[in-house]
Amino acid sequence: LWLNAAYAGNNERVTVQVERWLENRREAQRLRQGLPAEPGFVVTPTVRRILDLLGYAQAAPTMAVVSGGAGVGKSSAVEHYARSNPNVWVMVGEPACRSPNAMLARLTEVVGMGPKVGSLRSRAVVQRLTGTGGLLILDEAHHYPTPVLDQVRYIHDQAGIGGALLGNPGIYARLEGVLA
Repeated sequence: LWLNAAYAGNNERVTVQVERWLENRREAQRLRQGLPAEPGFVVTPTVRRILDLLGYAQAAPTMAVVSGGAGVGKSSAVEHYARSNPNVWVMVGEPACRSPNAMLARLTEVVGMGPKVGSLRSRAVVQRLTGTGGLLILDEAHHYPTPVLDQVRYIHDQAGIGGALLGNPGIYARLEGVLA
């Protein structure tokens, strides 16, 4: 209505708001053009150690734990490893998956089973992953309470696949059972 001069409200106020919005867009575009190109994935010494650990966990198969602060390359390494290797499933921890059942519901989707597996999700996931030589990675694993991490260890044991938990230093407290 404002563009067609048919707006019955305060046209001057809307004009000022639109001009401000357009100027902000132009300024943001100017700033983006001045940014350097993103370097993409870089294998730093820390990332190399994480990639090696993920490879070992998948080949062994065993459980691996990577703990580090934000920005050290954990998630980038996980994404690269998953793109470069077969049978790697990555689930990013989120506060909403606070129970083993909620985590299993999400995991059935991650491993390609769909959301409607039924009440025996754990058994279905184990059957799906058994014999794959795969690696189940939980990135941001510090978001999960101990019972969820225990469920992941159970899947690792029963399916005979590798497992990796990556998160901030709080992940060790979860594994040691200090925090539930």
